[in-house]
Amino acid sequence: MCLRLLAATPGQADEVTNKPGNAFLETVAANFSSWDTNHDRTLSRQELDAAIENPANTGRAAAALATLRHASFATNAPALTLANIRQLAGDKDLKLPAFYNQSLGRIKRVTHRELFASGLPQLMTIHQGRMGNCFCLAPLGAMVYRDPHEVASWFEVQSNGNVLVKMAAGPVSVPPPTDAELAFASGNSQDGIWINLYEKAIGEARNERKPPGKRFNDALDAVAKGGSEAPIMSYLTGHKVSAFPLRFRSAEEAAAKMAQLRQKMAYASSNKLLMVCATRLPTTPGLTPHHAYALLDYDSSSDAVKLWNPHGNYFKPKGPPGLTNGYPTTNGLFTMPLADLRNQFVHVVIERPELTSLKWPDQWELMAEAGRFSEAATDLAGIIDTDESENWKFYLLAPLLIQTGRIADYTNQCKSMLDQFEKTADPAIAERTAKSCLLLPAAVSPDDFNRATNLAARAIDMSKKGAWLHWRLMTRGLAEYRSGRYDEAIKTEAWSQKISAQAPETNAPACEADTCFVSAMAHKKLEQEHRARGDWEHGLKIVQTRLPKLDGGDLGLRWFDTLMANIIMREARETVEGTSAVAKGPSPTPAP
Repeated sequence: MCLRLLAATPGQADEVTNKPGNAFLETVAANFSSWDTNHDRTLSRQELDAAIENPANTGRAAAALATLRHASFATNAPALTLANIRQLAGDKDLKLPAFYNQSLGRIKRVTHRELFASGLPQLMTIHQGRMGNCFCLAPLGAMVYRDPHEVASWFEVQSNGNVLVKMAAGPVSVPPPTDAELAFASGNSQDGIWINLYEKAIGEARNERKPPGKRFNDALDAVAKGGSEAPIMSYLTGHKVSAFPLRFRSAEEAAAKMAQLRQKMAYASSNKLLMVCATRLPTTPGLTPHHAYALLDYDSSSDAVKLWNPHGNYFKPKGPPGLTNGYPTTNGLFTMPLADLRNQFVHVVIERPELTSLKWPDQWELMAEAGRFSEAATDLAGIIDTDESENWKFYLLAPLLIQTGRIADYTNQCKSMLDQFEKTADPAIAERTAKSCLLLPAAVSPDDFNRATNLAARAIDMSKKGAWLHWRLMTRGLAEYRSGRYDEAIKTEAWSQKISAQAPETNAPACEADTCFVSAMAHKKLEQEHRARGDWEHGLKIVQTRLPKLDGGDLGLRWFDTLMANIIMREARETVEGTSAVAKGPSPTPAP
């Protein structure tokens, strides 16, 4: 398809400057007044997004806008006044002048603005851009590998210049990408802009499912900060999917489950069903952490899988290929033994064509992020009913059930989680199960309470260090508090706080708030009124100033941490101040 969608050519308005030190600031200064449409000398997020979406901003202006977008996402970013932008440009960590030059280079390299410069989508040309949208690209890569003709059939140019992207769950009309969007969206090695239209279409689809007042100005922001690959696979195919965790309780379970997975992957490969997989914190060189991959094929004769990294990267091992040195990778493509996949990846997701998905599968998550907890709880409960292997979804449902007053359902779920996950060898599953059962006082029977507290202790024993240790310590402290071991709880929560201060990447404010509330309640039980009041007020300040508001309409991807912090806060308020009711379970908490 050779229809050209954008009239402007890269660099048509201006050429790449050879002055990397000041070109960014010069461009901002020259265009600032036209971007600042209300002339208040501050570039608001709405004005920035409007300028990014304006196709009139090309070349250097577009590169500057992409750079300002990058700056606006920085921690504690100031208002975008000219004075503040000059200060940001000198920040050695942000490196805005270099980012500007890279953005300008990305724009200049898009020399073919047709849909498909090669006639069909090509897997080998895709390179994930400066967004966290691997969860969108991995299912797409599997789809392109399976049938590029089907993917090409999605795109229909409309009379108004927009493109209708016709995926299985519904069509989405989007305008062609602007230069500024091309600067941070995925690259396609001069092979057309279809990949950018796809990203915008998925962003629009996700954005439309947010409450009207909480939608992003630029739809690409709806996919920029990560998500789950399973709902995207369903959206592309119209089918439900099944997730297969790769963490097991015992060697016997691992052998049985992996035998089942081999059968399912062999069936999927022979029937050309989509498969994706994801990492968490891999140790093998060349693998990307917290990243989704397309699983393109499984060869049962060699027991190996063929994978594609959406970054489209190259990697050469420094030694024999394997877990220690990594695997030779070209354009993101590489092969590894299934045993190594199990070692480095956390789950595999496989298309289920016999099941039809009629609505957006992660709608519950969007509802939860928007604070619409009752709808989220109802939708998520329905999903768990069809896939009880996912501990993560059980964990997310627990605070939703509490928040919506479904205490009986919450109590039953605690029992189910303990029955299913008590013997886990995964510290994350152990901690999540324990915390779910300990969120409310007396939520479970005495016997189940002991099982939950044992899981909280085992989670620490299985992970003496790591990125999530502060969370696991917080849960152990909560278990100690529930057991009446108040001095131990205070010491454990203090340990968690010390680690939490060094772990901002794992929503440390919510964890710190939890530890404050548990400590406050423990001090109160020990009749240490002054310390109880101090910890309570510290935790309350964190919730009020560092966490999203429950009724603010946008709780973000880690909405569950904020919700749980509020649940524990309500109990702490009642304990320390003697106000507000706290829902309770069916039986008294056992004494230690």
